[in-house]
Amino acid sequence: MIYHQGVERTTLADVATEANVAVGNIFYYFKTKDELVDAIVEGYSNERDELLARLDRRRTPRARLRALVDELDATRDSVSQHGCPIGTLASELDKRFGIEASSRSPELLGVVIDWVERQFREMGQPDARDLAVTLVAAYQGIAVLTHSLRDPDMMHRQMGRLLRWIDDVADPAAEASLLP
Repeated sequence: MIYHQGVERTTLADVATEANVAVGNIFYYFKTKDELVDAIVEGYSNERDELLARLDRRRTPRARLRALVDELDATRDSVSQHGCPIGTLASELDKRFGIEASSRSPELLGVVIDWVERQFREMGQPDARDLAVTLVAAYQGIAVLTHSLRDPDMMHRQMGRLLRWIDDVADPAAEASLLP
């Protein structure tokens, strides 16, 4: 519900109604909406960590980055309807909690930027951090446009461009040295 409606528009009573349970049951687990949001951040963080662990099983950094883009592209229909769940929540946290959100937003997007940076660094790229920010910012921008224009095909085309960009950035010699 938070993903579909946003933090501000969703109440604990809404959650209880959607879950078909008494409001008291929701309050047993979450005394405040902030506690519910913390649980959502934790859930997203766990899902993200599982995804990155799966991607880490790929042989090369380029293959890992390409797989990340493919995973994101697979969400295009949902993104066109509701936006990027992580980017939207990070933005809402900044609005809702202001300075406090600075400790929560890195949980959502900062870890992904760090992971992408590691891939570019393994490729031998000296500007790995900037490349990581470029990739994550490109995806987040595409997600905003896809949602705003309700055009999943646009997202798919742009993700194809990101895949080609990754291939252009990858250093074949450095990548070959990573293979057994």
